[in-house]
Amino acid sequence: MFSEVGFHNASMGQIAARLGLTKTALYYYFSDKGEILMCCFALGRQVADDALAKALALDASGLDRIAKFVQFYVVGITSELGACATTLELRSAPPAEMTALLSRMRKMDRQLRELVAAGVNDGSCAHVELSLAVNWIMGAMTLLPRWYRPGSRLSADAIAQEYSQYVRRMFTPESKR
Repeated sequence: MFSEVGFHNASMGQIAARLGLTKTALYYYFSDKGEILMCCFALGRQVADDALAKALALDASGLDRIAKFVQFYVVGITSELGACATTLELRSAPPAEMTALLSRMRKMDRQLRELVAAGVNDGSCAHVELSLAVNWIMGAMTLLPRWYRPGSRLSADAIAQEYSQYVRRMFTPESKR
């Protein structure tokens, strides 16, 4: 519901109906939609963490790891449970949770910069401004859960492969093209 209509426009009644629950049953599990949003953030964080861990575990060049991170992440965020386009709803997070959310986002940013820096250092990636490269990578994927629907013309795997190829074309040094 948050992906479709936005956090502020989604009601507990709509969320309950989508889940096939009564509002009372939904309130048994969640005190309000802010709590649901925080669970969505946690799920999104887990998808990103899992994609990064799988990419880092590869015995591969920096560029290959970046491309695989993108591929793993796209597959994760286009899955039914990963389709929480909640990064766009960050301002809707409960104020008490904001510091922790921003801290986790900065940690992911640092990890991705290190991943890109490793590619630059091993020569598999062109010299790039790390912060811009990471913003480009993550920005390219942020809107996917807003428009992607299972059963679309392109499968999640096909989109993941295409995005991975975009990363390769974008980051491959000119001398290796």
